[in-house]
Amino acid sequence: MALHWDLESIKDWETLCFLPEGESDVVSGSMARTTWRIITTCMTVRMRGVREDNHVEFWMRAAALDAFSGLPVYLTLADVKAHIGLEVGTGEEVGGDWWEGQVASARGDREAA
Repeated sequence: MALHWDLESIKDWETLCFLPEGESDVVSGSMARTTWRIITTCMTVRMRGVREDNHVEFWMRAAALDAFSGLPVYLTLADVKAHIGLEVGTGEEVGGDWWEGQVASARGDREAA
């Protein structure tokens, strides 16, 4: 299944979301690595994008997943806020349900959640 996204509602998307002409990244191609990370993180945090009313929740979920995995927190709140307007064609799970599932998963009792 293909992952679809729309960047055009992000302020200054053409410069924020892409590398300068002629540059490329081994992971994200011509797309800025932070933008690519936010797009792919939408799947794991189960949010359809970044909006003014959800950008803090998005960042908290991403930071929690990194922490649960023992990884450093890669995305900053400023990174996420700069991407307000991003839309991604993925599923969405509301706050409490998502958090309960993650805690249950971290404890090893996902079926009980």
